[in-house]
Amino acid sequence: MDCDLVECWALWKAILLARNLGIRNVHIEGDSLTVINAIKSDGEDRSYIGGIMEAAKTELALFSCSVVSHIRRKGNSIAHELA
Repeated sequence: MDCDLVECWALWKAILLARNLGIRNVHIEGDSLTVINAIKSDGEDRSYIGGIMEAAKTELALFSCSVVSHIRRKGNSIAHELA
């Protein structure tokens, strides 16, 4: 399975979980530059991850405050250990 697709799906699911828990402010970090750039983009995503990405963007817009940041893989070692 493609890494960007998995990262995008995980991002969308994390956003849904935060919304379901009633969290109003989020700071999302990810090490996939493709996915982070896509979620931060104002344009429509027409790539193969576009459908999931557009759903994630729609949900993310419902938070009072959201910050999305790219971090290097080394800085995201805890997430990779869990995976």
